[in-house]
Amino acid sequence: MKIRTRLIATFALLSLPNFSLAQSQPPNNGQNEAVITSEELRLSAIDKEANETQFEGKMIKVVGKIRSISATTDGNATINFTNVEAHFLKEANEQIAQLNRGDYITFECTVRNDEEAVFIQLINCANPVKQIYVTADDYFNQYENNQIRADSLFNNKYIIISGIYRMSGTLNDGRHYIGIKAAGDFAEVTAILEPSMYQIANDYIKESPNIELYCNAGYRFNAAGTVGLSNCKFLTAY
Repeated sequence: MKIRTRLIATFALLSLPNFSLAQSQPPNNGQNEAVITSEELRLSAIDKEANETQFEGKMIKVVGKIRSISATTDGNATINFTNVEAHFLKEANEQIAQLNRGDYITFECTVRNDEEAVFIQLINCANPVKQIYVTADDYFNQYENNQIRADSLFNNKYIIISGIYRMSGTLNDGRHYIGIKAAGDFAEVTAILEPSMYQIANDYIKESPNIELYCNAGYRFNAAGTVGLSNCKFLTAY
């Protein structure tokens, strides 16, 4: 695999005179500071034949989409992502029993370079947590139809959001964004990307317009109450 109050249409946002988000920064709650996507791990391989990455020996927090779950002979669980294999401690078995193929999870682990392994190896993995998953339509409609409920569901939480790519661009302050199509002819969810994600996103959008992002939800762009997504990491085009 190569490498988701009130929402507004991106075209309307960009048509405002002297529009800038420079004075409105996303919340710094630390939840996304050290999170690495399984796709970033795959792309980080220094020597792809030996599965060596720049994260060797480091303890990291990962977000990824489960491709398969299996058990080893010693009773531990292994979860496979795209070109990434995570080996969990037995303490995580109860949590893993609640997970399924296709779920998105975050978890902590240590990276181990292993030139004999087929995939990038993650060891001593723990704390698998299933992530909130919504479509752009559902996200948009929650805010349009019931702002209070949407705030309680999504505000300042990290979520997985899926939708159809419509456009991308750069804001006046230099930050990059993606517009994800939602309900209605011009309705979009505006997602601000982390700096390292812009080129990755554009590369994979060329293959498919159907995308999934990991973002901070409920980010208020300005005093007018415009709400969108910030600190977004590109997960996949499918």
